[in-house]
Amino acid sequence: MKKRFNLGNVLLLTILSLFIFLGCSSTEKASGDQEAGNKEEEVTREDTTYYVQAGAFHNQDYAHVRAKELSRKFAYQIEITREDNLYRIKLGPFKEKPKARECRRVLIKEGYEDAFINTPSQQE
Repeated sequence: MKKRFNLGNVLLLTILSLFIFLGCSSTEKASGDQEAGNKEEEVTREDTTYYVQAGAFHNQDYAHVRAKELSRKFAYQIEITREDNLYRIKLGPFKEKPKARECRRVLIKEGYEDAFINTPSQQE
């Protein structure tokens, strides 16, 4: 039995091949852009201050208890601020993002899994 290629099938295979080929190249470009974005993130702006938030609580007394607990465990400067009806426990300030990352890493290692880095502009 002799097989014949239908023009419609050939056209469909060509379109699918192009779609797959172009899809792969755009994925590579996107991941390359993402890597470039990560490199930019490594650069610390001189006018930016970083904090590591270790908790946010509605109860002021509980926030103070947690802050005292943190101050016994860590040598970082700790402050409590009231924002959006929450008492936020922050460690810092850090002028360099890598130092804030190290603080966050240490907090997570010690059981404060929700710790995250923020800047004053992120709180507005």
